[in-house]
Amino acid sequence: MARIIMVIGGISSGKSKFAEEQIFNWHKQSPMSGYYYFTPAAEPEDEEMKEKVALHQKRRPDWMITSECGVNPERMLDKVPDNSFILFDSIGTLLSRFMMEDRVEQELNVCESVKAELLAFCSKVRRKNIDLIFVSEEVGMELVSLSESGRYFQKRMGILNQNLAAEAVEV
Repeated sequence: MARIIMVIGGISSGKSKFAEEQIFNWHKQSPMSGYYYFTPAAEPEDEEMKEKVALHQKRRPDWMITSECGVNPERMLDKVPDNSFILFDSIGTLLSRFMMEDRVEQELNVCESVKAELLAFCSKVRRKNIDLIFVSEEVGMELVSLSESGRYFQKRMGILNQNLAAEAVEV
């Protein structure tokens, strides 16, 4: 039976490293299975993000296959064998990608679009019996953003986190 686990925490709180440790433990138990790292990340635009991405890449072992899934992670599952393991990092990056691609302007509710994509992803994960760890940013315990786009992001992240927590067997 597929496990969906959600790791949530503040920015730079160690949530990715925690999720990676869980994947390493799974790998010790099932070394012959497929292990995938899904990221919706775009090319980093500044030095700080380039360093952060490089740190994440350096920690990834050779046995983990990285897939740049963009804004359509559900379609990437066709390339993943049944009974595999996926670390999806991160939900905030996925929402940001939707917002960066002007989907906010094109669609009435970007949150509903991201939610639909993630629910389709979870459904397919279950059908393929894939164990999945989502990494997501906790934005409700931080300062309320002063910008309209920042508040928009925070509210949508809160909604997405609630929906993903409902899909997960462990948060």
